[in-house]
Amino acid sequence: MIEMWGTTNSNSSKFADHYYVAGNDAGALIWQMVYWSQGMNLENMINQAKAAEHWTIVGIGYALKAYSWDMLTKVYGEVPMKQAFGSEVRTSFDYDYQEEIYEQVRTWANESVKYLEMDDKTVYGSKISDNDWVYKGNKDKWKKFAYSVIVRNLASLSNKKDFVSKYADQ
Repeated sequence: MIEMWGTTNSNSSKFADHYYVAGNDAGALIWQMVYWSQGMNLENMINQAKAAEHWTIVGIGYALKAYSWDMLTKVYGEVPMKQAFGSEVRTSFDYDYQEEIYEQVRTWANESVKYLEMDDKTVYGSKISDNDWVYKGNKDKWKKFAYSVIVRNLASLSNKKDFVSKYADQ
């Protein structure tokens, strides 16, 4: 009941009522997911899994990262990517162009596939399957997901004049 009293503003009352305008990130949930919820947590997961040679986890991490950043740049356009993480004292960030982010998204998705195809000798038991609510650790499904990120990324470029010469082969 208290949520209904959250605001008198007609735009933000949608959040108090637990719904939002379709195709709009007025609540900045995508921004929050990429920079805060995943943020350094995802970076640390990938880096720690690399150090431990847990290739499946690295692959899943890159797939999530590619998907999230693709969604973020499609909604917001230019966003801070290169300087997003790594400095605890930085208070302002340079924005990276969407074209650079698109290219990085495809790189991360391809990295995902590369790591998911690597021979992972780790016995995870239920470590992944109990915590992976999407594909239960199924590497083939995660690879398909990573490829789908690439396809969605490139599909959004299909109306560009240079699509055939620059992107179609990918």
